[in-house]
Amino acid sequence: MDASDPVRVPPELQLDLDGDGRKDVVVLAEAAGAVGTYALYVRRKDCAHYVGEVSAATGLKALAQRRSGLVNLAGLSDDCAASGGGWCDVVYAFDGKAYRRISEKAAPEGNRNPLAD
Repeated sequence: MDASDPVRVPPELQLDLDGDGRKDVVVLAEAAGAVGTYALYVRRKDCAHYVGEVSAATGLKALAQRRSGLVNLAGLSDDCAASGGGWCDVVYAFDGKAYRRISEKAAPEGNRNPLAD
């Protein structure tokens, strides 16, 4: 894969990060192949407040667990120490200032590179 290959990540995701029933702003900030970096913003009245960036291959999933008022997020990443720099499942949590990666584990065989056929 090189820079001329098409990007295969969703450009925008709809997630409720703070549990208020309104979808917050999750925008694709950068992409390389299957992995996208998403900028996250929580809506407050007429404003959106930046709460960090996360990277994932097949989009993001909101988890039931919360930290500092925002839901934890799960995704698939390709830069993990847990798998020797390969694919792994990651979890991000809000630390009061920004989302940070809090865990990673090697992805199961069937849940690896989404571009592989």
